Amino acid sequence: MAAATLLTVKEFSEASLMSTMRSTWNTTREVTFRPIGKNIFVVQAFCLGDWKRIMEEGPWIFRGCALMLEEFDGSTAIPSVLPHVVPAWVQIHIIPHLYRTESILKQLASKIGGLLTVEMRAIATGGGDFHRARVNLEASRPLLRFVTLTLEGRDNILIQVKYEKIP
Repeated sequence: MAAATLLTVKEFSEASLMSTMRSTWNTTREVTFRPIGKNIFVVQAFCLGDWKRIMEEGPWIFRGCALMLEEFDGSTAIPSVLPHVVPAWVQIHIIPHLYRTESILKQLASKIGGLLTVEMRAIATGGGDFHRARVNLEASRPLLRFVTLTLEGRDNILIQVKYEKIP
């Protein structure tokens, strides 16, 4: 099971949210979606593959707002930890070649959010290349547009960050 919250202050149709997410997740077996409070839902998948897709892919977006998910064991009526992070892919642009190591990429990504994974393969574009990282973004924190690469005995380098499919 998981607890889910839609990151919005606007009113929305719970039925529409449930229907849209079931369609988006395209699960092989049934997924239940029950409201347990204002903007708090319990999502239960009955297939491990569906569970992994729901919890590990995303970000899940409904009408431009992120659906945040947090594991929930169901031992209490309302989860003790409410969903508060949005998983997202970020692009870290134009890192100098000398500093394209896994440890430096992890350090830069962890400044953006909770580090999940880093892709070491650079992706080339017309404006330069970038590396991707998957991070958990805190819903209460503003998004960073730049991170600083601190070098010993040299000036700091500002490195641009772009977000993929972020609401």
